[in-house]
Amino acid sequence: MRSKRVLATFAAVVLALAMGFGTAIAAEVSRMTTSDLNKRLGDTGLVVLDVRSPGDWQASELMVSGAIRKSPGAALAWAGEVDKGKTVVLYCA
Repeated sequence: MRSKRVLATFAAVVLALAMGFGTAIAAEVSRMTTSDLNKRLGDTGLVVLDVRSPGDWQASELMVSGAIRKSPGAALAWAGEVDKGKTVVLYCA
């Protein structure tokens, strides 16, 4: 479980840096509870990215509704495609 949190934090920092937010903001990455996420699902101002490892993603029967699958190892490649005006949630558990 701890490794998934570390991966999520790492991915969030890489994404923030790649999107041009800089190190100051990357250090202040906030978290969203499951309850808060459930309340916001369907919100047009929210983007949910499923960044689980390929093995974890394929083995799981649980998916967040509306989540977009992205490879965590390719964050620098896809980070520029994410709308900076929206709340971006990286999901990895």
